[in-house]
Amino acid sequence: MKKIVLGFVACIVVATLYIFLNKLHYPALPINDVTAKEVLQKIDASNEEMVQLATEGDSIWYITKLDDNGMLGVNENIQQMLRLNGWEFKQQEGSGLFFEKDDERLIVTTEMWTGRYALVKVPAHYRE
Repeated sequence: MKKIVLGFVACIVVATLYIFLNKLHYPALPINDVTAKEVLQKIDASNEEMVQLATEGDSIWYITKLDDNGMLGVNENIQQMLRLNGWEFKQQEGSGLFFEKDDERLIVTTEMWTGRYALVKVPAHYRE
């Protein structure tokens, strides 16, 4: 009986280590072909406020850390990035930020990923 209990405890320890080492305890990502572990490695290796994760279709996904200002800080980072590309912030509605440049409108959406990180989806043509 003692061997069974020890074996069971060993399995739990191994499973727990596997989950935490591979970052499986993080929520699912809305981005294909990117794992939580890869996302965290990218943001930890970068000094940028917003780190590009992937391009899917006509959108570019970024991640940013939340600061003491929470989503307000995230929105400021987005506005700064787009301002550098000539876009003017117009308004926010929920998780959508609306920008204009010439006669074109751009909508950027945000999504909380964890309590420390937010995902940002930007139409890829913002750089044009």
